[in-house]
Amino acid sequence: MTLRFGQNLAYLRKINKLAQKDIAKIVNKTIATVSFWEQGKREPTVGDVYILSVFFRLGFKKSVPKVYLKKRGRH
Repeated sequence: MTLRFGQNLAYLRKINKLAQKDIAKIVNKTIATVSFWEQGKREPTVGDVYILSVFFRLGFKKSVPKVYLKKRGRH
């Protein structure tokens, strides 16, 4: 996954006035994990992306880049 996911997550988090700890609680991860996602150092699981897409009311298909799905063998 690219840094774009992290940038989008940081943007959504900030416009919704949420802290990284709030996102961490939503997906049951550590604050460090959310920070790594935002920095592009780690990739969230498809399940984490799904939870975030529901929380932010985004379309799941639009939330998961095609490259990520192809990498995982799903089209």
